[in-house]
Amino acid sequence: MRESYSNGPMMSNTWPQATRTNPLAIAALICGIVQFAKVPLLDVVAVILGHKALRQIRQTGEDGYGLAKAGLILGYIGIALDVVVGVVLILLLTRHSAVTACPHITHVRCFS
Repeated sequence: MRESYSNGPMMSNTWPQATRTNPLAIAALICGIVQFAKVPLLDVVAVILGHKALRQIRQTGEDGYGLAKAGLILGYIGIALDVVVGVVLILLLTRHSAVTACPHITHVRCFS
């Protein structure tokens, strides 16, 4: 009779498959960061890519959820800052044009 000796479970020489990071998630994060250098409309691109990446990640199970979310958040922050700066500029320009429209008015009297 022959006895068979085992050294325990067989070890495999294969590495576990790494999941792929969604390229749109990476692009969304890059656009979200670079848009603060005031590249026009890059904040909108970051939001669009972030939403597309999240949809693909849900469908395929790829990695990159955090990257896509960060790109989305940075994109929305950029859009909000663009809106605030735009409103402030409009207010400053309309105030300046109201002051220069009537140069003969030197003071305004307030009645209380």
